[in-house]
Amino acid sequence: MLTRILRAVDGRFALAATVALFAAQQAGAITVRDDMSFGGETGDDAAVALAYSDTAFMSVLQIVGNNGGLCTGTLIASNKVLTADHCARDWTSATVTERDADGNVIKTYTTSAIDTLDPDSAHGDLLNGADIAVLTLSEHSTLDTFDLYLGDVQGAVARAVGYGLHGTGSSGAVYSIDSKRRAMDNVIDWDGYGYYSGDGFWSDTSNILSSDFDEPGDPTSNRLGGGTVNSSATPLDYEGSLAKGDSGGALFVEVDGEWYIVGVASGILVTDPLSVYGATSYWTGTQYSAARTFIESHGGQYTDPSQQPVVPLPAGIWLLLTALAGTGLLRQRAA
Repeated sequence: MLTRILRAVDGRFALAATVALFAAQQAGAITVRDDMSFGGETGDDAAVALAYSDTAFMSVLQIVGNNGGLCTGTLIASNKVLTADHCARDWTSATVTERDADGNVIKTYTTSAIDTLDPDSAHGDLLNGADIAVLTLSEHSTLDTFDLYLGDVQGAVARAVGYGLHGTGSSGAVYSIDSKRRAMDNVIDWDGYGYYSGDGFWSDTSNILSSDFDEPGDPTSNRLGGGTVNSSATPLDYEGSLAKGDSGGALFVEVDGEWYIVGVASGILVTDPLSVYGATSYWTGTQYSAARTFIESHGGQYTDPSQQPVVPLPAGIWLLLTALAGTGLLRQRAA
């Protein structure tokens, strides 16, 4: 069953209570198609293998706010982490952690500052176009950093990576957190207004990226098919969805062998259970002028490569990257 409720994918809850809260709310994090296969693994385990197949994604970090909220962030400078406003708005400090393939801690950082794109925007307004924040680390990291992309991304294959709850498209999320990164792919079906189906929109903000979670052999899960967007019902090889635990994570496209940030994970269209086939994921785009000015003021670098992102062939060949975290609700706006 699909409901017209938008849920943030950040984690505004104590970690000790994560399992109970998520189970009660049918929540999840990155989920992937049941038959996904990668690195000798299948399903959920393949999502882990995919996330660790490229060392660049070591710079996707787990964040825990001082209120217990769990999110994901991405290094854009040696001491700057890009994440979501709805994650960071209530934090006075946060712990940022590098983790290995088994979920073990490699290094932990504290923060010295937390800044949001628009401190006066409505808190929890997930698709207002300003759901972007930057954390300043108390020390510099030696990890690689990601640049941001200025080219056209609609129709591109994108990659999301995050920490938190997990599962597959048929079951929804599994209610456990093991602090392992997971990755999934999707096509950026729409770059514009927050879009949910037909010609219905969540918002009138024009910098929202939308992707739906297509099920192999079932075109009814093509939530963004028809109407203005008319997306393809053919899933990518590593197709997946965001859910709770993903907020703040970057959405990437690959251009000429390099990964570039194009958005920040903001929310999902709630399904019952959460993150099953048919779910729609939303990111706040980082290309528009206010976001660019804010991010560049924190050391982020933008580039406009001559090559455009690879668009999907009959089946996908890439990943998608977002982040992880908890809960928050938004009611649908009139179309």
